[in-house]
Amino acid sequence: MRPFTIPAGTVAWLAAAGGIAYGIAFAADNAAAAALLLTVGAGLTVLIISALAASLEDTPQVRLAATIGMVGALASAAHGVYDLANRIHPPDVAVTGDLPNPVDPRGFATFALVGLALVVLSYPLARSPRYGNGLANAGRILGAISIVIFLGRLIILDPTNPVVRVALVAGVVANTVFLIRLARTWRASEAVATGELARTG
Repeated sequence: MRPFTIPAGTVAWLAAAGGIAYGIAFAADNAAAAALLLTVGAGLTVLIISALAASLEDTPQVRLAATIGMVGALASAAHGVYDLANRIHPPDVAVTGDLPNPVDPRGFATFALVGLALVVLSYPLARSPRYGNGLANAGRILGAISIVIFLGRLIILDPTNPVVRVALVAGVVANTVFLIRLARTWRASEAVATGELARTG
């Protein structure tokens, strides 16, 4: 895999500056700024670890280190989003009991991370003769809607808000379309493989 050295260098500079800003915000007890910077810094760390792993020989040790680093960075991001969610909408636990889920605050992993993964995967999907642009575009749309759902839950919060409701319905439709297209592609590949196996057998 070719490492993205130039963008990764820029990302490293941004991460360094963000680390300093986070330290200042933390020391100044600015919880909202610290939560936002922690979240952004964790995202930059994911890119840095990915670039490092891509620039090294692909060995079990490198894969293990990259996996551990990714898990740590994503957990750090969840930490930041949890704190940020509480700052944007301070929960009145006595009245509503509506605290963000500490593991997946406001759907950060369920919608934002999975959505981002789909958007990133759509590019190699588009280049693959097996999958093509149709499935890639469906993945891009689903990924984008998933990210919007997360932002709606984080910023608007109210699940009865029209924006959140429309995004949720669109997400269900896009998810169904994507999975059906994927299932058809895989079934077609299985049929071809079974036919070839029968001819060679």
